[in-house]
Amino acid sequence: MCSSDLARLRLAGRRTADGAYEQLTRDAAIDAVAAALKNAKGVVGIGSPRASLETNHALKTLVGAANFSTGVAAAEQALNAFVLDTLRAGVAHVPTLTEIEKADAVLVLGEDVLQTAPRIALALRQATRNVTFELGKQAAIPEWADAGIRSHARTAKSPLFAANVLPTDDADIATGTLHAAPEAIAAAGASIARVIEGGAADGADVARAFVESAAAALANAKRPLIVSGTSLNVIEVLQAARAVAEALRA
Repeated sequence: MCSSDLARLRLAGRRTADGAYEQLTRDAAIDAVAAALKNAKGVVGIGSPRASLETNHALKTLVGAANFSTGVAAAEQALNAFVLDTLRAGVAHVPTLTEIEKADAVLVLGEDVLQTAPRIALALRQATRNVTFELGKQAAIPEWADAGIRSHARTAKSPLFAANVLPTDDADIATGTLHAAPEAIAAAGASIARVIEGGAADGADVARAFVESAAAALANAKRPLIVSGTSLNVIEVLQAARAVAEALRA
């Protein structure tokens, strides 16, 4: 146990008039806080993304919606609001981990999944093996014969395209990668949506090749998957991911 743990306060308390620490029982502490809130002329509640939904909701209920802050910056709040609006609009189905593992074409847009959601990264790695099971089935190799399927399929992978600012540690499973600035990643995503809808790709040669390959793989897939997030703090990336999802639904 480190020294900081030894010095940590483990019981409620309050500061007395002379600055001393007065230890309180649980009930006495609750009563003291309730009295302070009741007598206060103005109370604000600052939540936290690290706290549970229930804790944030309780604080919001206590101080009122007008006096509650989520505890995140305005820019991040705007990103979260856009994600929530996308989910409410039903633009795309939110898959389970099992469904992610069954995807037959994946586009990762602006998110280092191995760092932000390791369990999803594992599911994506499993998804890239789906084509090997199809090849094994064609060769009459049962699914439980993993060694036989790997030997038969060799390096075959289901398509996974990833656009990130920098190389990621799971790039080995990607069919194609694009490393660019957040704005360029958003532009590539928007271009993928246009190609799926029948338009033409634009941008530099490298980006155009990535866009055309990713669009073809997603359009031909039975279970396409789009993975994105708020890590880059650029709403255009999320808008591009939504555009791709909408193009696939059309």
